[in-house]
Amino acid sequence: MERRYAAALGVVFLVAVLAPFLASPNPDGLEKTAEKFESARGIDFHLLPSPFPDYTVPGMPGAASEVAAMLIGTALVFVLGLGVARALTKAG
Repeated sequence: MERRYAAALGVVFLVAVLAPFLASPNPDGLEKTAEKFESARGIDFHLLPSPFPDYTVPGMPGAASEVAAMLIGTALVFVLGLGVARALTKAG
Protein backbone atom coordinates (compact mmCIF):
# COMPACT_ATOMS: atom_id res chain seq x y z
CA MET A 1 0.00 0.00 0.00
CA GLU A 2 2.77 2.48 0.91
CA ARG A 3 4.50 1.82 -2.41
CA ARG A 4 1.33 2.75 -4.25
CA TYR A 5 1.16 6.07 -2.38
CA ALA A 6 4.80 6.81 -3.21
CA ALA A 7 4.16 6.07 -6.91
CA ALA A 8 1.07 8.30 -6.95
CA LEU A 9 2.99 11.11 -5.26
CA GLY A 10 5.78 10.73 -7.83
CA VAL A 11 3.26 11.13 -10.68
CA VAL A 12 1.74 14.17 -8.98
CA PHE A 13 5.16 15.81 -8.61
CA LEU A 14 5.97 15.04 -12.26
CA VAL A 15 2.76 16.77 -13.35
CA ALA A 16 3.58 19.70 -11.04
CA VAL A 17 6.99 20.10 -12.69
CA LEU A 18 5.54 19.98 -16.21
CA ALA A 19 2.47 22.15 -15.52
CA PRO A 20 4.17 25.58 -15.79
CA PHE A 21 5.34 24.77 -19.30
CA LEU A 22 1.81 23.79 -20.41
CA ALA A 23 -0.04 26.67 -18.76
CA SER A 24 -1.78 29.34 -20.80
CA PRO A 25 -0.44 32.90 -20.52
CA ASN A 26 -4.04 34.15 -20.48
CA PRO A 27 -5.74 34.64 -17.10
CA ASP A 28 -8.17 31.96 -15.95
CA GLY A 29 -11.90 32.64 -15.59
CA LEU A 30 -11.78 33.45 -11.88
CA GLU A 31 -8.87 35.86 -12.29
CA LYS A 32 -10.49 37.51 -15.32
CA THR A 33 -13.79 38.00 -13.45
CA ALA A 34 -12.04 39.43 -10.38
CA GLU A 35 -10.12 41.89 -12.57
CA LYS A 36 -13.37 42.90 -14.28
CA PHE A 37 -15.16 43.59 -10.98
CA GLU A 38 -12.15 45.35 -9.45
CA SER A 39 -11.96 47.84 -12.28
CA ALA A 40 -15.74 48.28 -12.65
CA ARG A 41 -16.65 48.67 -8.98
CA GLY A 42 -13.37 49.53 -7.28
CA ILE A 43 -13.54 46.36 -5.15
CA ASP A 44 -10.26 44.93 -3.87
CA PHE A 45 -10.45 41.13 -3.80
CA HIS A 46 -6.92 40.74 -2.45
CA LEU A 47 -7.53 40.16 1.24
CA LEU A 48 -4.13 38.56 1.88
CA PRO A 49 -0.93 38.76 -0.13
CA SER A 50 -0.27 35.67 -2.21
CA PRO A 51 2.65 33.52 -1.05
CA PHE A 52 3.31 32.63 -4.71
CA PRO A 53 2.23 35.60 -6.85
CA ASP A 54 1.57 34.52 -10.45
CA TYR A 55 2.65 30.97 -9.52
CA THR A 56 6.28 31.97 -8.87
CA VAL A 57 8.58 32.02 -5.86
CA PRO A 58 9.73 35.59 -5.23
CA GLY A 59 13.48 35.99 -5.65
CA MET A 60 13.95 32.97 -7.94
CA PRO A 61 14.60 33.42 -11.66
CA GLY A 62 12.37 32.23 -14.52
CA ALA A 63 11.14 28.69 -14.95
CA ALA A 64 12.90 27.46 -11.78
CA SER A 65 10.64 29.79 -9.80
CA GLU A 66 7.50 28.37 -11.39
CA VAL A 67 8.61 24.78 -10.87
CA ALA A 68 9.51 25.48 -7.24
CA ALA A 69 6.11 27.12 -6.62
CA MET A 70 4.31 24.11 -8.10
CA LEU A 71 6.37 21.61 -6.06
CA ILE A 72 5.91 23.55 -2.82
CA GLY A 73 2.19 23.99 -3.43
CA THR A 74 1.76 20.32 -4.31
CA ALA A 75 3.63 19.24 -1.18
CA LEU A 76 1.56 21.56 1.02
CA VAL A 77 -1.72 20.27 -0.41
CA PHE A 78 -0.52 16.67 0.00
CA VAL A 79 0.44 17.22 3.65
CA LEU A 80 -2.83 19.02 4.36
CA GLY A 81 -4.85 16.27 2.68
CA LEU A 82 -2.96 13.56 4.53
CA GLY A 83 -3.56 15.35 7.83
CA VAL A 84 -7.28 15.70 7.16
CA ALA A 85 -7.54 12.05 6.06
CA ARG A 86 -5.78 10.82 9.20
CA ALA A 87 -7.90 13.05 11.44
CA LEU A 88 -11.10 11.79 9.84
CA THR A 89 -9.94 8.17 10.05
CA LYS A 90 -9.20 8.49 13.77
CA ALA A 91 -12.45 10.38 14.43
CA GLY A 92 -14.58 7.80 12.61
